Amino acid sequence: MKKDTAPVRVADPFEMLNKSFSSQKQAPQEKSKDPLESLLSSSSAAASGGFASQPFKECDDWGLETDFGGGDSGTTTELEGLPPPPAGITVSIAKDKGTESYKQGQYADAIKWFSWAMVLLEKCVNDSNSSVEVLTCRASCYKEVGEYKKAIDDCSKVLDYDKSNAPVLLQRALLYESTEKYKLGVNDLRTVLKMDPGNRLAKSTLSRLIKMAD
Repeated sequence: MKKDTAPVRVADPFEMLNKSFSSQKQAPQEKSKDPLESLLSSSSAAASGGFASQPFKECDDWGLETDFGGGDSGTTTELEGLPPPPAGITVSIAKDKGTESYKQGQYADAIKWFSWAMVLLEKCVNDSNSSVEVLTCRASCYKEVGEYKKAIDDCSKVLDYDKSNAPVLLQRALLYESTEKYKLGVNDLRTVLKMDPGNRLAKSTLSRLIKMAD
C-alpha cells in the first residue's frame, strides 16, 4: 500500500541531462542554469551516449499526424489538433524556434515548435539522432508545465532509440516519482545502476522510491 506521505521535492528531472552527453555514465553534477544549454548550443556538436547531435536535414514535405501518445506503435509524437507547420519551415528552423521559446520560458510555444520539428523529421530520411534531441527538448518543456505523462512518453520514445541510455532512464524514473508510479521508477533506477553502479542520484532516489512503493 502507498503511504500517505507528502511528495518529496527532488532534483529537476532534466537538470543533469545537458551534462550527460560527454559520457554514457552519469556522475553527480552541479546544477546548471539551463537544463538544455549544452544540448541546444549547437545542432552540429558531436556527443556520445546515444545523443549525438547532427545538423538537421531539410525537409519540405510536412504532413501532420494528429494522434498523440506514448508507448504505442506508429507515428504518435504530435499534439492532437496541432496545425501543419507554416510554409517554409524546416526542422532546423523549428528546433531553433523551440529552443528560443524554451529559454524565454514560453513552454507552450516551445512544445509547438518541437512538435513541428518532429512532424518534419518523420517525413525525412530516418534521422534518429535529431529525433532524440527534439524529443528530449520537448520532454523538458512538458515537465516544466507539469505535463509529466507526456514528458514520460517522450522519454520512452527516446529509449526506443537507445534502450541503454542511462541519463534518460534516470530522468524518466524521477518523472515516474512525480506521477506516483513508484514501482516503474524503481525498475528504471535499477537498470541505471546496472550500467552505472556509482550513480549517487540513482541510489538515493531508488532508496526513497522503494519506501514509497511499500
